[in-house]
Amino acid sequence: MYIVGSTGFVSIVHNPNLDINSVLSASGKTPQQVHQPVSYGNKNFFKIKWDGDLFPSLEAGCGTCIALSDGCLCDVTVEDEVYFETIPTISQVLSELKIGSIPVEWMSEYSMILDVNGVKMFNKEGSTSFLTDTIFGVTQGGETKYFMNSRNVVTLNDGSQTYSFRNPISLMSIVEQKTSDAYYETEALLDMYINHDNTPPFIASRMIKRFVTSNPR
Repeated sequence: MYIVGSTGFVSIVHNPNLDINSVLSASGKTPQQVHQPVSYGNKNFFKIKWDGDLFPSLEAGCGTCIALSDGCLCDVTVEDEVYFETIPTISQVLSELKIGSIPVEWMSEYSMILDVNGVKMFNKEGSTSFLTDTIFGVTQGGETKYFMNSRNVVTLNDGSQTYSFRNPISLMSIVEQKTSDAYYETEALLDMYINHDNTPPFIASRMIKRFVTSNPR
């Protein structure tokens, strides 16, 4: 479930079914526990990009969503969708695909289908279509990177209209946080900084300001 605030910011809320918990307890099993970052009433709102800048609002009554003091509480569905249905360019792969993949050479079921203008397309054996599990490989900075041909979409409905947004990618689990996940998150951030088009002029301008002096004599 998501709480949608008045500005479109969202907060993830998980509320285990109490009937399920009673059954689990009766059978001697551990009931579901809600992790603090996704517990009901948490204030961990974050910004997302709504399709068409449209989202359910408390001002409009929230429709069939539940109206809360800080927004609309709505059920959501999350699905993977095919992103590219034709072979993309290198820049399109790097800028538009957000879900990475392990190297295809680690997976024996994949083979290369196309190699067009520096973009390699890999599919599982027997498939030549553009699917969510299609993998594109491109080289950047001397390193080959692999991306899944999919986007994860969150959809909700307030009874009168359907709203959706592309699910933000996170390497850190909100339930079980691991040191390895923090390492991968940091590596991804540094990789983005190093390869961003604005990094060279940003670093150069800072070096000029701090290490160059003017001496007219």
